[in-house]
Amino acid sequence: MSTKRKQNSRRPRSEIPGVRIIPHPGKPLKPLLTVLTDVAAAVDKALVEAGPVPAGYAMFDRAVLIRGANLLKAIVLLSGELHWEVAASSARQLFELVINMEALAAMPSREDASFRYGMFGLLQKTRAHLVRQDYERATGRAVDETSAARAAALLASPSFDTFKGKPKADGSPRWHTSWNAKSSRDMAYGSSHPLRRAQYDQLFVLWSEETHAAPGALSASMFRTRETDWTDVVLTDDRRETAQIASMALFLFLALWESLANVPRIDHDESEAWTERVSKYVQEDWSATGAAFAWGTFQPSAIS
Repeated sequence: MSTKRKQNSRRPRSEIPGVRIIPHPGKPLKPLLTVLTDVAAAVDKALVEAGPVPAGYAMFDRAVLIRGANLLKAIVLLSGELHWEVAASSARQLFELVINMEALAAMPSREDASFRYGMFGLLQKTRAHLVRQDYERATGRAVDETSAARAAALLASPSFDTFKGKPKADGSPRWHTSWNAKSSRDMAYGSSHPLRRAQYDQLFVLWSEETHAAPGALSASMFRTRETDWTDVVLTDDRRETAQIASMALFLFLALWESLANVPRIDHDESEAWTERVSKYVQEDWSATGAAFAWGTFQPSAIS
């Protein structure tokens, strides 16, 4: 390598034409994301201290709580890098857990509804097993024909008749798409909680294009003009959306935890402290992101 090329390779990036060095873009969000991290850590601690639980409804509730906590952790990791468009998918899952647990609680018997929920899960796993076998067969891989036959027989048995609708034109079963034959929209719009409908619209309408990588998810990048401060505009937008998702996820998770009867109870003093920290960030520290918070007046009790 020539001396000139060696000198160029050692040039600091700040001196390279067209390259701008900026602080880590997720740093202003650290106070908010630390709250989510503390909540997830509190869940882990509570479950460890509670010890093992017998199979049954207690295990069901614990599985839901763990799934929710894992989603919260994923949102923290993605939000720290301002990957809000990917974090939206995890927030959407968290929302679905919340509205399903609310729907379970509204049934005459939560235990019976939980059993139905579990049976629908078994139906999904059985159908997924057959799809996996079809894929392996199509790609020339070894197929366990015995297990495939068992799965097909289970689907044909009366075990899942409660989840069958009117047969399709070819006579094949038309399966329900949820355990209670309601869509996520039905459950959100039918919820007694004042914000579930708005949260659904945010996650399944406004941010749906991000979840599905639809053309709308790329349009801003495709048609953005290259002003001298365009990076500041992008970072401001990303921080705003990231904070929206992280804050919503936190309060959805607290609502989820509160709805589960067979897990260690949420510490209300801790919960209030987490809420106050987020409220402080939104009301005071949000200026560090360079944008106004889209929710307007912050009311933690209304969000959860």
